[in-house]
Amino acid sequence: MTGAGIRYRKLGELMKSARLRAGLTAEEAAMMLGLSSPNCLYNAEAGDTNFPARKLKRAVQVYSISRRAIIEAIVDDDVAGLSKFLGGK
Repeated sequence: MTGAGIRYRKLGELMKSARLRAGLTAEEAAMMLGLSSPNCLYNAEAGDTNFPARKLKRAVQVYSISRRAIIEAIVDDDVAGLSKFLGGK
């Protein structure tokens, strides 16, 4: 977790994997997703910042990734982050 937020590592890993499968560089993907720079994408893929919801919606189209895969990654990250924060396993 960073500050009060949850680190979305699984989501970032999923998005990076999907980008690479789509054959896109970070520069190309950032432009297609409407991000301000490739660094924004790198940070989100590393789980250091979150993907804005509207960019996730665009990623479904750009990366040909399922909405379900995105939701499952977010839920997994939420459960892991909250469990760690609350002192669980």
